[in-house]
Amino acid sequence: MYLFPIQITLQLSEFSTVSRTNLFICFLVAFFHGVILFSFNQGSIKANQQIYQPSLRGNLITSSKKVEENKTLPLIEKIKPVAATQSIVEPPPVAATQSIVEPPPVAATQSIVEPPPVAATQSILEPQSVVATQSTVEPQPVAQDDKGVSTLVLPHLNDANALSNPNPIYPRLSRRLHEEGTVLLEILILPNGSVGEMRLKASSGFTRLDQTAKATVKYWRYQPAQQNGKSIEYWYIQPVHFSLNHSKT
Repeated sequence: MYLFPIQITLQLSEFSTVSRTNLFICFLVAFFHGVILFSFNQGSIKANQQIYQPSLRGNLITSSKKVEENKTLPLIEKIKPVAATQSIVEPPPVAATQSIVEPPPVAATQSIVEPPPVAATQSILEPQSVVATQSTVEPQPVAQDDKGVSTLVLPHLNDANALSNPNPIYPRLSRRLHEEGTVLLEILILPNGSVGEMRLKASSGFTRLDQTAKATVKYWRYQPAQQNGKSIEYWYIQPVHFSLNHSKT
């Protein structure tokens, strides 16, 4: 930094022909250069000092905050267990010890009165078997009223054979297995003499014989009942016998 003026003085001695004015100008230029360099160096040193100082202060401030936070944290932890140590008084289990009074079983001791059996008002005439000899039942009067006599005329029980109804065919497998029995069918005879409804009243003990009797009697024709000269429907019990002694081969 101080070598530059010394070099200028050496050059002035070597070149003696240069005027004093030029030397003075060169000296001023060198002096200003030296002042500028000196001021630049001082400014850089101050700038470095100003940069480092805030960082040191900032570290000290943050460290003091951490110390204060660490000091205040244990105080909060010591205060919380105080509320947790409060004793909780539980009420005595009064409701659990109450006795439960069960009502006496009154409903179970009530006696159930069964109604007396009502006698059936419908009279059902059971005819003899189609295969066997049928008997004849004479017509009977049924009821009377104030206006006149109302009579119910039932057909003869042998009318099923009188109308040439075919006998049921004996099933071959039942014949081979020696299946026998009597089927009782409860049928509703319509005013035109055909069979309306049909119910199995008593089974022969073999399904094949029961089905054969139903299929045969379904297409039978009967003499309808008469009441006051008009044909009416009535229930009739038709027996169908299956016997190997009477069946034809």
